[in-house]
Amino acid sequence: MTFVLKEFDVLKSHFNDTVKIILQREKKDKIEDLPNPRKEELQFLTAVLNQLEAKIDELKPRSLASYVHVFYGAMLLVCKDVENNLRVMEKKENSLLFTRLMDGMGITDENMPTSEQNIMFYRGLNKFLNFIYESNDSRKGLKKEHFLQVLSLKKIYSLAKLSYEQEEAAENNALSKLTADGKTKANANSFHVEKPIDSSIVEQFKSWDEMKGALHQLILDELSDKNVAKISALSQARSAQLKFLQTMAEQLDKIPNQSLEPSEKMAILAGAMYIVRGQIAQEYGKDPLSNDKISATVIHTGLSTILHANADCCEDKEVLIAAANKFIRHMVIERPEQSNKKITKESIRENNMFSDIAGFQLGRVLNLKPLIKQFRHTASRLCSLSKQPLTSA
Repeated sequence: MTFVLKEFDVLKSHFNDTVKIILQREKKDKIEDLPNPRKEELQFLTAVLNQLEAKIDELKPRSLASYVHVFYGAMLLVCKDVENNLRVMEKKENSLLFTRLMDGMGITDENMPTSEQNIMFYRGLNKFLNFIYESNDSRKGLKKEHFLQVLSLKKIYSLAKLSYEQEEAAENNALSKLTADGKTKANANSFHVEKPIDSSIVEQFKSWDEMKGALHQLILDELSDKNVAKISALSQARSAQLKFLQTMAEQLDKIPNQSLEPSEKMAILAGAMYIVRGQIAQEYGKDPLSNDKISATVIHTGLSTILHANADCCEDKEVLIAAANKFIRHMVIERPEQSNKKITKESIRENNMFSDIAGFQLGRVLNLKPLIKQFRHTASRLCSLSKQPLTSA
């Protein structure tokens, strides 16, 4: 059964009634008189709802679908927060806020959102939460005034962290259901970058040709260091990683510049390099974001140099990782489209650009959410550390 979303006004009315019911039950006049965590959970939902209404009034959109997605994401997030804050012997089904929110969304054990819908909800919410930053960019810090400032920084951080974790869980769930039986061929030339990549993020790479050359030289350095004649003679893990990068570079190089600009190619390849760099760091028991030198590995050291990894901020790294993620998904995942009625579901292409790489773990590369989440967590912590708390709540 398809899960049907409620209309925005219906969600709003039900939530406002929920607030009234909880205040009446607790014998309080306003939300700020409630104890935590209920106070900040309701303040969060109220702030999100008010901001959504302000955007609707300002933009007067023809469709409110994206606004509904954000509010579903916010309510599901608070439901998860309620669940996480349960004490021993407590049940979420006995929580008035939890049950009211689930009822308002129309969610039951028999009628639940799909993984794809949950991705849509949390992705929309996470994008919406960027409004609390200057120019919607966490690199620039929190705005002096933003719609969540009624909350403590600790609560803002914990909810943002939880929201990214929920998006990751939804992504993992959807990914686990993909079957590797797609029959179509990928068209690399049809790939396009949705949001322009800031030139400052890729200017350090000088040029596409120079970046390709640096990767080629790094591969030669590894072969020399390990005293082998070809990539396949390396350990299977390292061989798969280098062939992955080599395949990415070759595929990107085939795309005409009028279809994909050199700066966009550099961003995608840099993102792929960060994926491999993170994998190698984990092999040595390091955090994937670690800037520690790993002298035992030529590849990690070389990639760090090519990427200027020590100088890159977390948000820039996320942009690069996300660019690589989108390109890889475009190339390996078959999606339903109007021009081909035979494709009825998403699936992994049976023969994709990485099919011939021995030992290559496609699932590990497709599931980049843990790495992206870590970038976001680090950025959020740095942002909160650089600001004085806006409230002592």
